[in-house]
Amino acid sequence: MREKCSVQGWDGENALPVSEDAVLTAGLFIDLLPEGVKEPFITAENTGDIAFDWDLGEDMTFAVIVSSGHAVYAGIFGDSSRRGTVKIHRELPDPIKDILLRYFRK
Repeated sequence: MREKCSVQGWDGENALPVSEDAVLTAGLFIDLLPEGVKEPFITAENTGDIAFDWDLGEDMTFAVIVSSGHAVYAGIFGDSSRRGTVKIHRELPDPIKDILLRYFRK
């Protein structure tokens, strides 16, 4: 993914290249994922960021988009939803960790 998405317009449109900061933050994010959580589907975004998606079907989906030391997350969990922006440091931020452990265990 990294090589394919490293040039302007990699999507056949006008997508921004995935930034080195996004790659580094994505690697850190992967390292911080708790054990026992389902593996996400990982994609490059046309904004140059990297997205992690968990989808259990209708009304059970969660996405985290990482870039340059922070993450934007949003999810729908039946009748409720959550979203926010957090910094990624040495630990997975509690809001993201709580959602993953509650809804997306293997």
